[in-house]
Amino acid sequence: MTRSGERRSEREATEDAVVERFVALKMPGAPWKRLPRGEDPPDYVVNHAGGRIGVELTEVLPERMPDNIKVVTVTGPRRESDTSRGDKALHQNSVRGEIERDAETRYTGPPAIVMATWDVSTPLANRDVPKLAGALADVVATVTARAPAGRVMLEWEDLAPTHLSGFINRLRVDWGGPISQAMWSSGVALWGVTHDAIQRTIKDKEADLARWSVPVRLRWLLLTLSIDGEHLFDSAFDPTYTTSFDAVLCCDARGRFVTLSVQHER
Repeated sequence: MTRSGERRSEREATEDAVVERFVALKMPGAPWKRLPRGEDPPDYVVNHAGGRIGVELTEVLPERMPDNIKVVTVTGPRRESDTSRGDKALHQNSVRGEIERDAETRYTGPPAIVMATWDVSTPLANRDVPKLAGALADVVATVTARAPAGRVMLEWEDLAPTHLSGFINRLRVDWGGPISQAMWSSGVALWGVTHDAIQRTIKDKEADLARWSVPVRLRWLLLTLSIDGEHLFDSAFDPTYTTSFDAVLCCDARGRFVTLSVQHER
C-alpha cells in the first residue's frame, strides 16, 4: 500500500471509530455501515428502530484568533497585555508566528490551512526566522502540488530531511475544495473554533443535501473538532445554528458528543 493509501486507511479507521462510539452511546445496538468512498453523501447509514438515519461526518476547521491574542491556556485566551514582554513563552510564540507569517508570504501555491505543532523544547531565535520560513513555505508548496485538493499530516520522520527537523514535530496541511482563504498558524496558540466556523461548516455540507444517494428518514450532521481547534468550543456551544439537517451533533477532541441547538430553515 502506498503512503497516501496508508494515511487514507488510518483516517477512515479514525472516522469509523468516532461513528462506532457515537452509535454505541446514542443508539446502542443499532447496525451501521460506511458507504463507499467516492459516491454521493451521506458517509454512513445507521439502521435505527425508528427508521434509517444518514450521517454525514466532517471536521470543523479552526480559525485564526485575533492578532492581540498570543497564548491560549487551559482557562482561555490570554492577550499580550496580560503577560510581561520578557516572558519567554510569549517570545517563543511571537517568533513562531513571525515564521508562519513570513512563510505564508513566500508561499505561491493554492490557498491552504497550515497548522504546525512546534517542539516546545527547542528554543527559537529571531535569526531562525528566514531559514525556517523558507523551509516551511517550500514544504507546503511541495505538498499542495501533488493534487488539486487534499489533507496531509506530515510527521517528524517526513520533516527529517528538511530544515524544519527538530523545530516542528507535526505539520498538517489542508488545501482545495471549500478552502478559499489561506490561514497559517500554530496549532498550539493561535487557533480556535468559533460559532461562525461551525455555522459555515453546516452551510458547506448543506450544499450537498440534494445529492444524498440513499433515502433516509433523518439526515444528521456529525461534526468533529481537532485537538488544535478545541479551545473555543465552549463559547460556541450556546448559540442556535440554522440548518436544513434534522440534527447537528458535535464530537469534541475529548470524545464527548454534544447536540447543538438548531433552528430549521424553511
